[in-house]
Amino acid sequence: MVFDPGLMVSSMIVGWIVVLSTHGLRSVRREMEDFYDYTRLKKGKLINAQRQRERRRQYYQKRRYARREEGDVRSICQSIYLGHQQKFVGNVQLDSTGKFINKNFEADYNGRPTYRAMRRGYSAPSRHHRREMSQRDQERKRRDRRRRRARRRRFEDMTDTDTDSDTDTFTDTATDTATDTATDTATDTATDTATDTATDTANDTDTDTAMGITCSEYGLGENLHSHRMVSKSHKHIPAIGLGSSSKILGLTLPASEVYQRRCAYKRAHKDLSRGQRSLWKDMRDLCIPWWEARRKYRPTVSHTQNYPSIGGGPRTR
Repeated sequence: MVFDPGLMVSSMIVGWIVVLSTHGLRSVRREMEDFYDYTRLKKGKLINAQRQRERRRQYYQKRRYARREEGDVRSICQSIYLGHQQKFVGNVQLDSTGKFINKNFEADYNGRPTYRAMRRGYSAPSRHHRREMSQRDQERKRRDRRRRRARRRRFEDMTDTDTDSDTDTFTDTATDTATDTATDTATDTATDTATDTATDTANDTDTDTAMGITCSEYGLGENLHSHRMVSKSHKHIPAIGLGSSSKILGLTLPASEVYQRRCAYKRAHKDLSRGQRSLWKDMRDLCIPWWEARRKYRPTVSHTQNYPSIGGGPRTR
């Protein structure tokens, strides 16, 4: 009797009907609850805490897999709409839900961090934004920014103010006079007579020596205003390595030297010409391999260490 096939089939059918209908009812109930919550929220009333959490979770879950295009009107409008209700906690900008607003839009559209962020070995916002709660850290930030500014100013005229001054090249009277009288005349005369005519005809310039080209002619100072980052206050960026007085003295460099320095300058500016913002580190950091850079800038201590509420405490391997 228990194994009567008709009974078994019918009971299975009934069971499935019960299961499916209750499931359907449950989804209907969820929809109703959802609508109820939505109306409450629109009026600005409170809703059930669990459901609020669930709602937020679902919202972020949806956002995680949503593909956003550059012209996505909805998100743009949302950001505009949130403009007046942005909260600042310390240095961090949060939207109305309390989520960090990410300004790094190319990473946002991609869904992945930029290449440089990957190489640096930490995510961009998390490095500094928790530090700024103390006065000391604010001071540190201000100091760093000043230092960077100074370094950039030094880069525009490739003179390292700490080590060498402008006048060094020119005031070395003892050495210079000796060298000049001894070697210069011979070399110059030889070079001039030999190659000058050819070079001059080619260049249509009188100021060239055969191997020596005035830096300003070589086009070092002219083109640099195309980079956005170079400060607009400098009308002319003087020839590299020779301080600002090089224009006045009309100094010349051998072409190979000019070329090398120009390459160095270009290397220093490369990321600017790509239109990326760069922190000015040292010149030598442009030459070190990427794993070194990554090792250097990765923090030794976890930045969460002092904040137990976000999983702090000493790191254990």
